[in-house]
Amino acid sequence: MHVGRVRAILVALMAGVALLLGSAGAASADAGTAKVVSRFYVEIQTGWQTWAGTDATVHAKVYGCDDTSGPFVNLDSSADDFEPGSFRRYGPWNWNLNGVCQMAIVKYNNGNDWQVDYANVIDGVTGAVYRCLAADGSGGYFPSAYEWKYFWCYQV
Repeated sequence: MHVGRVRAILVALMAGVALLLGSAGAASADAGTAKVVSRFYVEIQTGWQTWAGTDATVHAKVYGCDDTSGPFVNLDSSADDFEPGSFRRYGPWNWNLNGVCQMAIVKYNNGNDWQVDYANVIDGVTGAVYRCLAADGSGGYFPSAYEWKYFWCYQV
């Protein structure tokens, strides 16, 4: 059976189950138990070039394969993030996504150039890892000005 057809069947089955459990879901929400679909982490690998690091503010937004998305999240921490060669994990965030197909990264203009070699999105519940690479042919290069880039993601 074709993978796309299997996926469509599974999505339809999940939608049917959600409809059937709709009233039970409302009751459990009243009881104070919220449904958490997945806990996601974002990892950023900054390039090794001497100029590759930045002190700019960085935000990211992760998109599921069915046009769902989490909100923009701040990737800065109290550490010296995004220095040349740095690799850092951020999160977790509770998002309701169907896989991970795309990611947007925004670098604000309060820092210098930046090179993102790749990003990972990890589903902390299933253990799925999605590798994200720049979709615009830039190789993940952000100039010193404000820049917004999309990254295509695939499961590894």
